[in-house]
Parts: sequence; C-alpha cells; structure tokens
Amino acid sequence: LIIYRSTIPVGCSRKILIPKIEKITKLKCGKDFYFSFAPERTAEGVALKELKENPQIIGTLDDISYKKTSNFFNKFTNSTVNVETIEAAEFSKLLDNSFRDHMFAFSNQFIEYAEKININFPKLIDKINHGYKRNNIPKPSPGVGGPCLTKDPFILNYCLKETGIKNTLQTRVREINMNGPKNLLKRIKLLIKKNNKNIDTAKIFLIGLAFKGNPETSDLRDSTSIQFLESFKNKKNIYGFDYRVTSEEIKKLGIKPASLIQGFKNSDVVIFLNNHKSYSDLNISKLSKSMKKPAVIFDCWQVFEPSEIKKLEGILYGGLAVG
Repeated sequence: LIIYRSTIPVGCSRKILIPKIEKITKLKCGKDFYFSFAPERTAEGVALKELKENPQIIGTLDDISYKKTSNFFNKFTNSTVNVETIEAAEFSKLLDNSFRDHMFAFSNQFIEYAEKININFPKLIDKINHGYKRNNIPKPSPGVGGPCLTKDPFILNYCLKETGIKNTLQTRVREINMNGPKNLLKRIKLLIKKNNKNIDTAKIFLIGLAFKGNPETSDLRDSTSIQFLESFKNKKNIYGFDYRVTSEEIKKLGIKPASLIQGFKNSDVVIFLNNHKSYSDLNISKLSKSMKKPAVIFDCWQVFEPSEIKKLEGILYGGLAVG
C-alpha cells in the first residue's frame, strides 16, 4: 500500500505517480500494489496532536485501497472520510489552504480603509465575532507566510488554467497577501520619518522571524518576516530575535542576533512581526526605557493594548489599522 500525502496538482497521481511506479516495479496498481492519496492537513506546531484528531481524507482507485488505507489510519485517528476518487482528495488539500488564504486576504484588504476611517480594526473584529457563531473573521496581518499557504493557491491556479478557467479572485487574493510586507515597510518608513530619523541608519530590532508564532514554530520558509527583511537594502543596523529560531539561523539572514534586552537597547524601531504567545508576558514599559528616543514600537498583531504603548514616554506607536 502506497499512501501519498504531499500536496500536488489535481491529476498528478493518476497521470504521473501511478504510471511511474508501475513502470519501475513492473507491478500493476490495484492488483500487485494499492495506492491512495490522503492529504496531510495538520498545522505546523501541533501536527502530532492534530494527526490524532483531524479526519483523514482518503481518495483511491478502488475499494480495497480505501479499506487498507482506512484500516491504517484508524490505528491512531478516529475518523476517515472517503472522497471516492484520487482527484477529489488532491483537490481537497488545495481547497483547504486556498480557502485559508482567502480568509486572511478578506481582512487584509480592509487595513487601509480602516485606517482612513480611524477604526481599531483588530478590536472591531473581536467584537463582531463575539458570540456570533457564523463569524470567524481573522485579524489583519502583515501578509500570509509559510510553506503551504504561499504555494498551494498557485498550484490550484495552475490546475484551473490547465482546464481553461481563469480565476481572478484566486489571483487577487494572493496579490493582497503577498503585498503585506511591502505595505508594512511603507508604514514603518512614515513613522521613522515622523521621528526625524533615517531608515538606513536607524537601529531596527525585529521580533518574531518564524512564519508564525502561535502555534510556535522555528520554520522560516516563506515567512512574511523574512520577506519584509529582504526589502531593506542596508541590513547592518538590523537585529533579530525569535523564541524558536537559533542565533545561527538569524545570522544567515544577514542580520545580528540579539536578546530582547540587547535588541531594545538604543534601538530606534522595534517591530513585533509574528504573534508568539510569550510577547504578552513582556514588560514593554521597562524594555522601552532603553530605546533611543524618540522611538517607534510597531505591533503587527496588536499583542499589546495600544493605549498602554501610547502612554510610554518618547514612543510612537504603530500597528495595522489600530485607529
């Protein structure tokens, strides 16, 4: 029994994988070996937990392959879902991640508008979601990163184009989320300019380099933090910290690793780039005292109460649609 888990274009198993296996082994699928596509759908950081909890989608060529695959997964999970064909299973994984990309783009498209009407958008989202079961609107973010959501929508778009379908919504969603780091840089530049400082000479401290902070991970692949960092021509005055990313990995990015205390000291700008749960435990008031005033604290995820940051002496507060 061969169970394929990785994300691939719709039709890849039937057109490429199975014929390749049959050619190399001289065996016949459905007779000498069995094949199924069961997409891996766990969230990085909680994968082992979700492997036991998430329903396992299974698509096969025949009933025997489904039974064998289902028996395998039932050893450690409670539920399997027969989507009947391999193509349906391949499509399922692409739909999952493309849908999430759409969700985040839905909120991200309104950042500029919320700023123009002076609304604290993240707080508003919390309030309109509260107790309303039909809503699960995500908070705005500095883009969408990670090895899945940045890749799978493109694979789905490829599948659509292969059949002559032009999906303009899908393309626009990706554009909105890909522009997040670039738009963040514009906001940072404006705040630095208000303090009569130069972005090329300012000490900038980046906190949160992994593509997400909650659930925590050390994965830097396609991180919006790294995309944001790559926008800087001069990295000699940029420092970085992440609870899970090692100092050696940070050095490879061309910036200097620093502890929280080292990073805040004499910094002109501090930017919280992901949403690690430990940030809420920080004593921002104490840490900010060592910054080079006037200075900027930019909280991309509104981890901290904006009114509290605004009270800090010599600190200019920034965020995504914070009113």
